[in-house]
Amino acid sequence: MSHLESNIISKVTGGRWINLDGSTTFSHISTHNSNAKNSLYASIKGITMNAESAINTLGASAVIVSAQDADEMYSGLKIPLLIVDNVKASLISIAKYTRGLIKAPMIAVTGSVGKSGFKHQVRHLLKTQCEVCASSNSRNLDYPILCNLSSANIQLDVGIIEVAGSEPHVCARRSNWILPDICVITNLSLEHMRYHKTIGCMLKNKADIVRGLSHGGVCFLNSDNEFFEQIRYEIRKIRKDISIKTFGSKEESDARLVSYVYDAKSYSWDVESNIEGNIVKYKVPILGYHAPLMSTLALLTVSHLGYDVKKSSKCYSNF
Repeated sequence: MSHLESNIISKVTGGRWINLDGSTTFSHISTHNSNAKNSLYASIKGITMNAESAINTLGASAVIVSAQDADEMYSGLKIPLLIVDNVKASLISIAKYTRGLIKAPMIAVTGSVGKSGFKHQVRHLLKTQCEVCASSNSRNLDYPILCNLSSANIQLDVGIIEVAGSEPHVCARRSNWILPDICVITNLSLEHMRYHKTIGCMLKNKADIVRGLSHGGVCFLNSDNEFFEQIRYEIRKIRKDISIKTFGSKEESDARLVSYVYDAKSYSWDVESNIEGNIVKYKVPILGYHAPLMSTLALLTVSHLGYDVKKSSKCYSNF
Protein backbone atom coordinates (compact mmCIF):
# COMPACT_ATOMS: atom_id res chain seq x y z
CA MET A 1 0.00 0.00 0.00
CA SER A 2 1.32 3.45 -0.93
CA HIS A 3 2.03 5.94 1.85
CA LEU A 4 0.00 8.44 -0.22
CA GLU A 5 -3.17 6.36 -0.23
CA SER A 6 -6.19 8.51 0.62
CA ASN A 7 -7.20 6.57 3.76
CA ILE A 8 -3.68 6.82 5.15
CA ILE A 9 -3.52 10.55 4.39
CA SER A 10 -6.77 11.21 6.26
CA LYS A 11 -5.60 9.12 9.22
CA VAL A 12 -2.21 10.85 9.43
CA THR A 13 -3.68 14.37 9.15
CA GLY A 14 -6.91 13.82 11.07
CA GLY A 15 -8.78 15.22 8.07
CA ARG A 16 -12.02 14.09 6.45
CA TRP A 17 -12.71 13.54 2.76
CA ILE A 18 -15.67 14.96 0.90
CA ASN A 19 -16.56 14.32 -2.76
CA LEU A 20 -14.30 11.26 -2.82
CA ASP A 21 -15.76 7.91 -3.79
CA GLY A 22 -13.78 4.93 -2.53
CA SER A 23 -10.03 4.95 -2.06
CA THR A 24 -7.35 6.40 -4.31
CA THR A 25 -3.55 6.71 -4.34
CA PHE A 26 -1.76 9.94 -5.18
CA SER A 27 1.47 10.27 -7.14
CA HIS A 28 2.76 13.19 -5.05
CA ILE A 29 1.79 16.26 -3.05
CA SER A 30 2.32 19.78 -4.36
CA THR A 31 1.61 23.40 -3.49
CA HIS A 32 2.73 24.84 -6.83
CA ASN A 33 3.06 23.95 -10.48
CA SER A 34 2.92 20.28 -11.31
CA ASN A 35 2.31 18.65 -14.66
CA ALA A 36 1.95 15.16 -13.20
CA LYS A 37 -1.48 13.59 -13.08
CA ASN A 38 -3.12 12.30 -9.93
CA SER A 39 -1.39 14.71 -7.57
CA LEU A 40 -2.74 15.88 -4.24
CA TYR A 41 -2.76 19.67 -4.18
CA ALA A 42 -2.26 21.53 -0.87
CA SER A 43 -4.18 24.79 -1.02
CA ILE A 44 -2.54 27.66 0.89
CA LYS A 45 -4.62 30.82 0.79
CA GLY A 46 -2.65 33.69 -0.70
CA ILE A 47 0.15 31.43 -1.94
CA THR A 48 -1.27 28.80 -4.28
CA MET A 49 -3.85 28.97 -7.04
CA ASN A 50 -7.40 27.91 -6.30
CA ALA A 51 -8.43 24.27 -6.43
CA GLU A 52 -10.43 24.56 -9.64
CA SER A 53 -7.40 25.94 -11.47
CA ALA A 54 -5.24 23.23 -9.95
CA ILE A 55 -7.56 20.55 -11.27
CA ASN A 56 -7.98 22.04 -14.75
CA THR A 57 -4.44 23.33 -15.30
CA LEU A 58 -2.15 21.09 -13.30
CA GLY A 59 -3.92 17.76 -13.33
CA ALA A 60 -4.44 17.53 -9.58
CA SER A 61 -7.07 14.98 -8.60
CA ALA A 62 -7.77 16.18 -5.04
CA VAL A 63 -7.02 19.07 -2.71
CA ILE A 64 -6.05 19.49 0.94
CA VAL A 65 -7.77 22.60 2.27
CA SER A 66 -8.70 24.16 5.61
CA ALA A 67 -12.35 24.13 6.59
CA GLN A 68 -12.52 27.94 6.46
CA ASP A 69 -11.01 28.14 2.97
CA ALA A 70 -13.18 25.28 1.73
CA ASP A 71 -16.34 27.19 2.62
CA GLU A 72 -15.00 30.49 1.33
CA MET A 73 -13.27 29.47 -1.89
CA TYR A 74 -14.45 26.03 -2.99
CA SER A 75 -18.11 25.90 -2.04
CA GLY A 76 -20.16 24.16 -4.72
CA LEU A 77 -17.19 22.61 -6.54
CA LYS A 78 -17.39 18.84 -6.90
CA ILE A 79 -13.68 18.37 -6.31
CA PRO A 80 -12.41 15.76 -3.84
CA LEU A 81 -11.36 17.75 -0.79
CA LEU A 82 -9.53 16.69 2.34
CA ILE A 83 -10.79 19.06 5.01
CA VAL A 84 -8.20 19.73 7.73
CA ASP A 85 -7.81 22.22 10.56
CA ASN A 86 -4.49 23.55 9.27
CA VAL A 87 -2.90 22.77 5.89
CA LYS A 88 0.71 23.36 6.92
CA ALA A 89 0.33 21.24 10.06
CA SER A 90 -1.14 18.49 7.88
CA LEU A 91 1.83 18.65 5.49
CA ILE A 92 4.18 18.39 8.46
CA SER A 93 2.32 15.30 9.65
CA ILE A 94 2.55 13.65 6.21
CA ALA A 95 6.22 14.58 5.89
CA LYS A 96 7.06 13.11 9.29
CA TYR A 97 5.09 9.97 8.49
CA THR A 98 6.93 9.52 5.19
CA ARG A 99 10.30 10.19 6.80
CA GLY A 100 9.58 7.41 9.28
CA LEU A 101 9.22 4.96 6.39
CA ILE A 102 12.52 5.92 4.70
CA LYS A 103 15.46 3.72 5.70
CA ALA A 104 17.99 5.17 3.23
CA PRO A 105 20.49 7.93 4.10
CA MET A 106 19.06 11.43 3.93
CA ILE A 107 21.23 14.48 3.22
CA ALA A 108 20.34 18.05 4.18
CA VAL A 109 22.42 20.66 2.33
CA THR A 110 22.65 24.34 3.20
CA GLY A 111 25.13 27.16 2.66
CA SER A 112 25.34 30.67 1.23
CA VAL A 113 25.96 29.39 -2.31
CA GLY A 114 26.40 26.04 -4.06
CA LYS A 115 23.46 24.09 -2.64
CA SER A 116 21.79 23.21 -5.94
CA GLY A 117 25.14 22.59 -7.63
CA PHE A 118 26.09 20.06 -4.96
CA LYS A 119 22.73 18.31 -5.27
CA HIS A 120 22.93 18.05 -9.06
CA GLN A 121 26.50 16.79 -8.98
CA VAL A 122 25.88 14.04 -6.43
CA ARG A 123 22.78 12.87 -8.28
CA HIS A 124 24.75 12.72 -11.54
CA LEU A 125 27.81 11.03 -10.03
CA LEU A 126 25.71 8.28 -8.42
CA LYS A 127 23.17 7.68 -11.18
CA THR A 128 24.90 4.50 -12.38
CA GLN A 129 25.23 3.10 -8.86
CA CYS A 130 21.98 3.91 -7.06
CA GLU A 131 18.78 5.94 -7.09
CA VAL A 132 19.20 9.45 -5.71
CA CYS A 133 16.01 11.36 -4.96
CA ALA A 134 16.54 15.13 -5.29
CA SER A 135 14.45 17.92 -6.82
CA SER A 136 15.70 19.47 -10.04
CA ASN A 137 15.25 23.04 -8.78
CA SER A 138 16.08 24.63 -5.42
CA ARG A 139 12.74 24.07 -3.58
CA ASN A 140 14.41 24.96 -0.29
CA LEU A 141 11.66 26.75 1.67
CA ASP A 142 9.09 25.34 4.10
CA TYR A 143 6.28 24.24 1.78
CA PRO A 144 8.49 22.83 -1.01
CA ILE A 145 10.59 20.91 1.55
CA LEU A 146 7.47 19.44 3.15
CA CYS A 147 6.08 18.46 -0.26
CA ASN A 148 9.40 16.92 -1.37
CA LEU A 149 9.66 14.92 1.82
CA SER A 150 5.99 13.87 1.77
CA SER A 151 6.24 12.76 -1.87
CA ALA A 152 9.57 10.94 -1.59
CA ASN A 153 9.89 7.43 -2.92
CA ILE A 154 10.35 5.49 0.31
CA GLN A 155 12.41 2.89 -1.61
CA LEU A 156 15.08 5.45 -2.56
CA ASP A 157 18.79 4.74 -2.00
CA VAL A 158 19.84 8.30 -1.15
CA GLY A 159 17.74 11.40 -0.54
CA ILE A 160 18.98 15.00 -0.81
CA ILE A 161 16.94 17.99 0.33
CA GLU A 162 18.15 21.56 -0.06
CA VAL A 163 17.60 23.90 2.89
CA ALA A 164 17.63 27.69 2.88
CA GLY A 165 18.32 29.23 6.27
CA SER A 166 18.68 32.99 6.26
CA GLU A 167 16.82 33.66 9.50
CA PRO A 168 17.11 32.39 13.08
CA HIS A 169 15.73 28.90 13.80
CA VAL A 170 14.78 28.24 10.16
CA CYS A 171 17.52 25.67 9.50
CA ALA A 172 16.72 23.99 12.80
CA ARG A 173 13.02 23.67 11.96
CA ARG A 174 13.67 22.27 8.51
CA SER A 175 16.42 19.95 9.73
CA ASN A 176 14.06 18.48 12.32
CA TRP A 177 11.60 17.64 9.54
CA ILE A 178 14.26 15.98 7.38
CA LEU A 179 16.15 14.19 10.22
CA PRO A 180 19.25 13.90 8.02
CA ASP A 181 22.07 11.37 8.40
CA ILE A 182 24.46 13.78 6.65
CA CYS A 183 24.50 17.58 6.84
CA VAL A 184 26.41 19.55 4.23
CA ILE A 185 27.39 23.21 4.46
CA THR A 186 28.69 24.01 1.00
CA ASN A 187 30.20 27.46 1.44
CA LEU A 188 29.72 30.51 3.62
CA SER A 189 29.86 34.07 2.32
CA LEU A 190 28.20 37.43 2.85
CA GLU A 191 25.01 36.53 1.01
CA HIS A 192 21.54 37.42 2.33
CA MET A 193 23.01 39.58 5.08
CA ARG A 194 19.84 41.68 5.07
CA TYR A 195 18.27 38.66 6.79
CA HIS A 196 21.22 37.47 8.87
CA LYS A 197 22.16 41.03 9.99
CA THR A 198 25.64 40.01 11.27
CA ILE A 199 28.29 37.42 10.44
CA GLY A 200 27.84 35.88 13.88
CA CYS A 201 24.12 35.43 13.26
CA MET A 202 24.81 33.97 9.82
CA LEU A 203 27.12 31.34 11.32
CA LYS A 204 24.61 30.42 14.03
CA ASN A 205 21.76 30.23 11.51
CA LYS A 206 23.70 27.87 9.24
CA ALA A 207 25.06 25.75 12.11
CA ASP A 208 21.45 25.02 13.13
CA ILE A 209 21.28 22.53 10.24
CA VAL A 210 22.83 19.91 12.56
CA ARG A 211 20.02 20.10 15.12
CA GLY A 212 18.04 17.38 13.37
CA LEU A 213 21.09 15.29 12.46
CA SER A 214 20.91 11.66 13.54
CA HIS A 215 22.95 10.56 16.56
CA GLY A 216 26.46 9.81 15.34
CA GLY A 217 25.76 11.53 12.02
CA VAL A 218 28.29 13.56 10.06
CA CYS A 219 28.58 17.16 8.87
CA PHE A 220 30.73 18.14 5.87
CA LEU A 221 32.50 21.51 6.03
CA ASN A 222 34.70 23.52 3.67
CA SER A 223 38.07 23.80 5.45
CA ASP A 224 39.23 26.45 2.93
CA ASN A 225 36.39 28.79 3.83
CA GLU A 226 37.32 31.91 5.80
CA PHE A 227 34.65 31.08 8.38
CA PHE A 228 35.66 27.43 8.85
CA GLU A 229 36.91 27.65 12.43
CA GLN A 230 33.91 29.73 13.52
CA ILE A 231 31.30 27.45 11.94
CA ARG A 232 32.98 24.37 13.38
CA TYR A 233 32.91 26.02 16.81
CA GLU A 234 29.19 26.84 16.47
CA ILE A 235 28.40 23.28 15.40
CA ARG A 236 30.32 21.81 18.33
CA LYS A 237 28.32 24.01 20.71
CA ILE A 238 25.13 22.45 19.37
CA ARG A 239 26.19 18.81 18.88
CA LYS A 240 29.15 16.98 20.39
CA ASP A 241 27.92 13.52 19.36
CA ILE A 242 28.46 13.99 15.62
CA SER A 243 31.55 13.80 13.45
CA ILE A 244 32.85 16.48 11.11
CA LYS A 245 34.52 15.73 7.79
CA THR A 246 36.21 18.38 5.69
CA PHE A 247 36.88 19.12 2.04
CA GLY A 248 39.49 21.60 0.84
CA SER A 249 43.10 22.03 -0.21
CA LYS A 250 44.64 21.60 3.24
CA GLU A 251 46.71 18.47 3.88
CA GLU A 252 44.46 17.35 6.73
CA SER A 253 41.22 17.58 4.70
CA ASP A 254 39.27 14.32 4.38
CA ALA A 255 38.70 15.19 0.73
CA ARG A 256 41.72 17.12 -0.53
CA LEU A 257 42.09 19.03 -3.77
CA VAL A 258 45.61 18.06 -4.85
CA SER A 259 45.85 19.93 -8.17
CA TYR A 260 43.71 21.56 -10.82
CA VAL A 261 44.54 23.02 -14.22
CA TYR A 262 42.11 24.62 -16.64
CA ASP A 263 42.04 23.09 -20.12
CA ALA A 264 40.88 25.83 -22.50
CA LYS A 265 40.40 23.39 -25.37
CA SER A 266 37.86 21.23 -23.56
CA TYR A 267 36.44 24.02 -21.37
CA SER A 268 37.06 21.89 -18.30
CA TRP A 269 39.35 21.44 -15.32
CA ASP A 270 41.88 18.63 -15.05
CA VAL A 271 41.58 17.73 -11.39
CA GLU A 272 43.43 15.42 -9.04
CA SER A 273 41.93 14.78 -5.59
CA ASN A 274 42.55 12.58 -2.59
CA ILE A 275 39.17 11.40 -1.37
CA GLU A 276 39.61 9.67 1.97
CA GLY A 277 42.76 7.94 0.69
CA ASN A 278 41.52 7.33 -2.86
CA ILE A 279 43.58 9.23 -5.46
CA VAL A 280 41.40 10.13 -8.43
CA LYS A 281 42.04 12.11 -11.61
CA TYR A 282 39.11 13.45 -13.61
CA LYS A 283 37.77 16.30 -15.71
CA VAL A 284 35.21 18.77 -14.38
CA PRO A 285 33.38 20.58 -17.25
CA ILE A 286 32.16 23.48 -15.10
CA LEU A 287 33.63 26.90 -15.86
CA GLY A 288 33.54 28.43 -12.39
CA TYR A 289 36.76 28.77 -10.44
CA HIS A 290 35.03 27.08 -7.50
CA ALA A 291 34.31 23.89 -9.48
CA PRO A 292 37.44 21.84 -8.67
CA LEU A 293 37.08 22.37 -4.93
CA MET A 294 33.35 21.65 -4.93
CA SER A 295 33.98 18.42 -6.83
CA THR A 296 35.84 17.13 -3.77
CA LEU A 297 32.69 17.68 -1.68
CA ALA A 298 30.56 15.67 -4.10
CA LEU A 299 33.11 12.85 -4.17
CA LEU A 300 33.44 12.92 -0.36
CA THR A 301 29.71 12.33 -0.23
CA VAL A 302 30.03 9.38 -2.62
CA SER A 303 32.84 7.95 -0.49
CA HIS A 304 31.04 8.38 2.83
CA LEU A 305 27.94 6.67 1.42
CA GLY A 306 30.10 3.68 0.47
CA TYR A 307 29.91 3.93 -3.32
CA ASP A 308 32.74 3.68 -5.86
CA VAL A 309 34.61 7.01 -5.93
CA LYS A 310 36.68 6.28 -9.04
CA LYS A 311 33.61 5.20 -10.98
CA SER A 312 31.77 8.33 -9.91
CA SER A 313 34.69 10.64 -10.77
CA LYS A 314 34.57 9.40 -14.37
CA CYS A 315 30.93 10.52 -14.57
CA TYR A 316 32.06 14.16 -14.35
CA SER A 317 33.18 14.03 -17.99
CA ASN A 318 29.55 14.13 -19.22
CA PHE A 319 28.07 16.30 -16.45
